Amino acid sequence: MRMVSAAGVLVVFQGSLAEAQFCGPRYQTELEKVREVRTPLLNGLTRATRTPEPGMSGRWLFAGSLLDKPKTGKQQITRVCAESQVVKGRSRCVRFEDEADFKAAAAPTSDELKLLRSLTDFVEAKGAVPELGPNGRHGFLVTRSAQDLRLYIAQTHPSLCAGAGDLVEFYTRQMAPLNRRVEDVADLNKRIAAATAVRVRAVSVAESEVYAKAVAKRSAEMPVVPASASGNGEGKGSGPVAAPSPAELTKPSDPEPVATYAAKPLTLQMLDVLRRVLPPAAVTQVASETSPISSLALARGLLKAQASGGAETFDPQAREAAAAALRMLEARAYAELLVARYAAVDAALFATATDIRKAYGKACTCPDER
Repeated sequence: MRMVSAAGVLVVFQGSLAEAQFCGPRYQTELEKVREVRTPLLNGLTRATRTPEPGMSGRWLFAGSLLDKPKTGKQQITRVCAESQVVKGRSRCVRFEDEADFKAAAAPTSDELKLLRSLTDFVEAKGAVPELGPNGRHGFLVTRSAQDLRLYIAQTHPSLCAGAGDLVEFYTRQMAPLNRRVEDVADLNKRIAAATAVRVRAVSVAESEVYAKAVAKRSAEMPVVPASASGNGEGKGSGPVAAPSPAELTKPSDPEPVATYAAKPLTLQMLDVLRRVLPPAAVTQVASETSPISSLALARGLLKAQASGGAETFDPQAREAAAAALRMLEARAYAELLVARYAAVDAALFATATDIRKAYGKACTCPDER
């Protein structure tokens, strides 16, 4: 039996009579099933991994200045209104600040920075996978493997069984680095999800702390009524009672364990944060977006508009916690998209090789081999 390689595909030119009469037809029948399922995935693999994601701008929304490489020697600073007053019916700004834009608030930890930077190339490529592109370290391997596997499952040679085992083992070895990358991406996604859960919980903790401070402040401002005060509550020590602050109107629920936050899908985590920093109507608007990335982009615009208008609807402590959470939520959105991109590689390449191995084991046991 003689085997040669043509265009990277293992082709068998001679085999036993039993292979031609028994194994070949059975194996081809099994390969037809593989071809029906896997050929569309192999054909679309390049598009699935190299097509930019609609809505991605190529820049981070909430971590820009922390990770972007400066393009000039000077840093451009945008001034925004931090406090305004209404004078003669018109609003005027009385205090300006450098635009926070969630870039300096709640600085990330060193571990978070590593996680964010590991996704920067993917973000700048707008959701296309750089390492799977034409010039990427795995680009040629993906393209060539998809081509060879597609050609192999389309063959109809009667002695095809003879080369099947060698073919699968060959491509399994060749794709080992790519398989390790898939595992690394899955691990990255898990680590980012864990870090995100911690930051999302921190928003709830900050909200509870803000509430406790507001209640303590209100208690301290309450007038002391002497014991000799009249029954109607009007005494010498009585005075105007401070109006309740927004933080006192609704007592936040106690923060749940980190594991509970970690179990929530990305969208629920995002809404959990935004409902603490945006009006209900704005949160509903964000929730109606079709993807996490478009939701985050809209949330960023709403929060910037709120800050530019001088509105301060929540405590700076809660604002910083929300900024850090939104930064990691964005990272989680990108990490999940990267996992989805590599799922296309898994379904096209690894699963095809597995299907060929299963077909070989099921059909290529010929009578003279027993």
